[in-house]
Amino acid sequence: MILVSLWDIKQVSMSIQHKDIAAIRQDYVLGSLSESDVDRNPVHQFKKWFDEAIHSEVIEPNAMVLSTVSSDQLPSSRVVLLKDIVAEGLVFFTNYESRKGEDMKANPHVAMLFFGLNYKGRSELKVLLIL
Repeated sequence: MILVSLWDIKQVSMSIQHKDIAAIRQDYVLGSLSESDVDRNPVHQFKKWFDEAIHSEVIEPNAMVLSTVSSDQLPSSRVVLLKDIVAEGLVFFTNYESRKGEDMKANPHVAMLFFGLNYKGRSELKVLLIL
């Protein structure tokens, strides 16, 4: 299942000298997204948003936060790069012996967050490890 929120971004100039951490942010204005606007195939819809991000020259639109949970129920998140979009879903590479690889072997349910896309998409899905 893909959960989505559509955001329009207003560019705001912010001085690098700004010292108030709480005030450092982009100004986001919530847009609207109706079911009739979304492709019923989540992979096709993601590809459309991803292509829009590339066209808009978003820096590293393929960067995503991947969150896993270990067999000890400890959560972990890290940034990984999307490598491909195929009919079956999204492809990224990992070392199966790394912590995230071990986590996914123990619990194949992950969450992915694509912050660089205008819709700030979050996906909760099951991974298929390909050997």
